[in-house]
Amino acid sequence: MLPTQRVARLARQSGVQKFVLYGSYTAQWAEEWPDLGYRTRNGYPRTRLMQEEVACLEGAGEMDVMTLRLPYIFGTVPNQRPLWQMFLDMVAGQEGPAAVLGGSTSSVTVRQVAQAAVGAMEHGEHEGRYPINGYDLSYLEFQQMCLAAVGRDPQDAVVVPLEVMLPGYEAAQEQSTAAGVEHGIHLPDSARFQARDAVSDPAVCAVLGIEPDDVPAAIRETLTWCVDHPRETTGY
Repeated sequence: MLPTQRVARLARQSGVQKFVLYGSYTAQWAEEWPDLGYRTRNGYPRTRLMQEEVACLEGAGEMDVMTLRLPYIFGTVPNQRPLWQMFLDMVAGQEGPAAVLGGSTSSVTVRQVAQAAVGAMEHGEHEGRYPINGYDLSYLEFQQMCLAAVGRDPQDAVVVPLEVMLPGYEAAQEQSTAAGVEHGIHLPDSARFQARDAVSDPAVCAVLGIEPDDVPAAIRETLTWCVDHPRETTGY
């Protein structure tokens, strides 16, 4: 939060007129689903909300500050390993059913994020919060893509009800707490989140001038890159 405040203040003092903050869509659901505790007991979305607020306050009256509430983003960036590698590692290292919860998430391509940033500067309003979404991605579909990427049968992906999965998440949270480890989002709350359809209105894309893109193709491209570039040969 403090780095964001400092950068926003320096930008304003330097005469910058438009400031776009890359935020998180967890802030959106913190507002819409208060029962998840995203505004109270979960540090990551709570900090994201504070980050938005301090940036807007720094710009007030002199610099327009717009926040992009970003969901799952797919695509590749030179010399940077996609964070989706960890999902491939999980399914590659297990046998049998690959359990997922039955919810879904907003998703976009890196191209759409770039368009959103330009669109926010050209069409956004000060203190505007923009949750962007190019494709409603179910966790089942994503798990199936991960399985296919590592050469496993996509049908190994199985949706398991929240009430069945939740005790495992609660036990893992207790272990983390006992070890002095704090998650940005508590594991049981993360499970509850993944059992819901966290998909925002795609109409925001039209407001910012974001063009349609093939998100599933970007997902497959991203996962294929990870498989074709093992860590030991890339160095990152």
